[in-house]
Amino acid sequence: MTDSCSTDHWEIVTRNDAAVQHALDRGECDGLLPDAWNGPDDLLQLGLDLGLFDQFADFPDHRRRRTHPHEAYCKVLLAGLLIDRRSLEDIGRVLFTSAVALDKFGFNVRGTRRGGRRTGDARPFDMEALADYFDLLGPDDYAGHQQTLSQWLRGHPALRGRLFALDCADARLPNGHHTTERHWKAAVLSVITKQGTFPLLWRFGPAPETGDLTLARPLVADARAAWGAGAIGTLLLDAGFIDGAWLGELVEAGLRVIVRLRDDMDPVRAALAQAPTRTDWAPGPLPKRRETPGRPRLVRRELVGFPDWPGWEAYGRDLALCLVRDTYADGTVEYWAIMSTDLALSARQIYDLFRKRWDIEEQFMALARYHYFNALGACRDGVALAKLHFLLLAHTARELCYALADAQEHAAGHPRPWRRRINRFIVYWGSYYAILLPSVVMTAFLRYPERWQASREEVLAAIRYLEA
Repeated sequence: MTDSCSTDHWEIVTRNDAAVQHALDRGECDGLLPDAWNGPDDLLQLGLDLGLFDQFADFPDHRRRRTHPHEAYCKVLLAGLLIDRRSLEDIGRVLFTSAVALDKFGFNVRGTRRGGRRTGDARPFDMEALADYFDLLGPDDYAGHQQTLSQWLRGHPALRGRLFALDCADARLPNGHHTTERHWKAAVLSVITKQGTFPLLWRFGPAPETGDLTLARPLVADARAAWGAGAIGTLLLDAGFIDGAWLGELVEAGLRVIVRLRDDMDPVRAALAQAPTRTDWAPGPLPKRRETPGRPRLVRRELVGFPDWPGWEAYGRDLALCLVRDTYADGTVEYWAIMSTDLALSARQIYDLFRKRWDIEEQFMALARYHYFNALGACRDGVALAKLHFLLLAHTARELCYALADAQEHAAGHPRPWRRRINRFIVYWGSYYAILLPSVVMTAFLRYPERWQASREEVLAAIRYLEA
């Protein structure tokens, strides 16, 4: 008895339950695997149900010879990253041994039987061909296609919010064949909703030479062009995105911007000069974050507002300012400031809106901690960009799938499991396979125990694996 998924070579088999059951009665079996429905199966099926894998017909293709359709490369890479396979080799090893998955991604039996020219086996293509395809693409290719795809994403109710956060993340590539470690910067625009924070648009640039604003300006322009001028209601920014002229343009376009100011800016210095005379400081909620070793504990946070506060020359407008005063356990006091382009907001309203920007920080932490966004494996730069692009898309797709599943359960009025509760066996014999209940398989074993004596331990191991 052999595990047909443990080798690099696999064969196309057809379902024939009767032929396989007759083989079992004769004591013959070429493979026995559990047909368990697991978390990755949920995600892939939900992604297929959404139509996510149908969104790559217009993906850029710069190849001179187009042996395989580019949609196939996109589907396979997205599927592999959706279920958290880190390397291209691992993605191919998982997906290319699943005839069911390949069939759902559009690879029919004839296409897979012809195989890859370089591999000579039944895979539709090898992962080196996939890497060659993506290595020809650059940052503008991904930005252009994501504008189109983000329109489809915004069609889902969970992604139609008007509160956005924009921030940058750094992705590292190990040395590999290069003399130094390389970095890419990703500027990500995410919508913040009750269901979660979803990346919708992003732009890439080489780091450190690419500045945050260099990516942010065209990124916001992309969003407004793709979704409509009024799609973004409020934009949350950190101090790295301060540019008076650009903020003025956003205000003229109807956006409300909440941004942390640098301590050395004129509006902040003027507010700090008046802070000792203010008697209307109001308590603010403490941040929910872990204490930093070696740093005293934050014990009190207070807020005070400065409405109709003068801005600075490059911005050329008044602003609403929220000054924050933090007091630590050792008596240290620190100040920092947040501004709003909407003069009608109170200090507490500005502060509460800016706190939601922490959601994008948590999003980046999750991408780094659980999905290796900040430490890609050794690969070519074009492949690195492909991984970053599809990791961000997979993050949104994953959260969207979970949100939709939760909505389905809520609509049903009770929790409804995604997964099949009854595990079955996939039984292989010759060029056939069957999907059988455990009772059918065990009946054959118990009816003719002498025929199965030689493979008894392997049968028991397969059953235990099914139970696990």
